[in-house]
Amino acid sequence: MPQHISVRVTWHDHGWDGTVCADPESNNACLRLKNISENRNDKAEAAICGQCMADHADTLSCIDEGACFMSPKEIIRTTEHPYRKSNPATHGHFLPTDVTYPPYSFPARPFAWLMKDWIASIKDIYNIDYQEEREPVLKFKTMWVQDAENHKAIFDYFYGDVVEDESLCIAYAKQVPFVEDTKRVVIGIGHVKKIIPAIQHNCTNEGSLRSMIWETMICHSIREDHEDGFVIPYQQMMEYANDHPDLIWHPLQYLRRMTLLVNFRMHPSM
Repeated sequence: MPQHISVRVTWHDHGWDGTVCADPESNNACLRLKNISENRNDKAEAAICGQCMADHADTLSCIDEGACFMSPKEIIRTTEHPYRKSNPATHGHFLPTDVTYPPYSFPARPFAWLMKDWIASIKDIYNIDYQEEREPVLKFKTMWVQDAENHKAIFDYFYGDVVEDESLCIAYAKQVPFVEDTKRVVIGIGHVKKIIPAIQHNCTNEGSLRSMIWETMICHSIREDHEDGFVIPYQQMMEYANDHPDLIWHPLQYLRRMTLLVNFRMHPSM
């Protein structure tokens, strides 16, 4: 039975269309994600606001967090292993690696499944080939799985029942400007069109540890014509509400209507 998949994205003020936010410094919602809050450069982003992300990929940490999932252009961003500089004895042999974000794609990461305690508690239940003895002996504590073979075993299981053209992919955000609580907010829904497996970090032979980049690219069916998916037009709703303060709008009703439409087009026998 095909399994659906949810993918976390960050808030973007111009529809996740592959451009830098129109007003990056005012986008406080995206700071809810640690990777962005620790690496965002407000001055640099303000200087390129509205420009194509593909031309400034290595400046924009939000690309890693799904900020360009509606981009019609391929984006290539260089990444480094997060422990390379802080722990050179075990991770210093990892090299910068280019990660390709295809047009109309999500970078998906099964965070909980990559936690050592979590995967150790479920590996036998799901027959996942995670082996603790593969993990390196480190001089620092980390909750995260490190070994590439263990990564691959987890990814193979996690995405094994996600079926192209059948599984839904559901984009959600942890923080948006118009909701103050901590509940997840659905951003859009489409079908999975292609799954591009995660790749290994480039490395030299000076160290034995091999490690995967976590991003599995999920190419989706969402387009502006809403033929097979949709993004809820929050930005347009917010603009309209500014000019019509008496408006009471219900994005949940829009979500229900568009979800039924997508399912009907995919399964016309309904």
